[in-house]
Amino acid sequence: MIYYALYIASLLETADETQNMFSGGFVDDTHFIARGKTFKETHAKLKNLMERPNGALDWSKSHNSPFELSKLAVMNFTHSDAKAAVAGELTITHTASSGNQDVTVIPNTSTYKLLGVYLDSKLKWSAHHNHILKRAVRWTALF
Repeated sequence: MIYYALYIASLLETADETQNMFSGGFVDDTHFIARGKTFKETHAKLKNLMERPNGALDWSKSHNSPFELSKLAVMNFTHSDAKAAVAGELTITHTASSGNQDVTVIPNTSTYKLLGVYLDSKLKWSAHHNHILKRAVRWTALF
C-alpha cells in the first residue's frame, strides 16, 4: 500500500489548494475537486489541471499509467436544481496513442461510485442506501 501512496503522490500534488482545488486518492482511485462560484469556473479549473504542462495528463504519460478516460466523470454539487440543469460537460484535449490530438467529453453524472461509496450531487445518501438495500435483498434471497 505504501508503494501506491508514493507512486501517486506527485499526481495528487497537481491540484493547487490556493486555487480552491483539492485531490485525494487511494491505490488506483483518484479524485479532483474544484470549488468555484459557477460550474463554468470549476470546469475550467479541472480542464486546466488535466491539460496544463506537468498536469494530470502529463503525469499519466511520464508514469506509464494511462488514464482510462471512459471512466472519468464530473459531478457538480449544488443545492439548486436550476443551477444543476445548466451545468455543461467537461471537454479534455489530449494526445491519443496515435500521436494525434483527441478530444474527450466527460459527462456529468448525478451519482458516482467512489471507493465503494455511492455519492450523489445533492450529498444525500439515497443512492448508496438503494445500492445497499438491493444487495441485502439479493443476499437474503440467496439464503
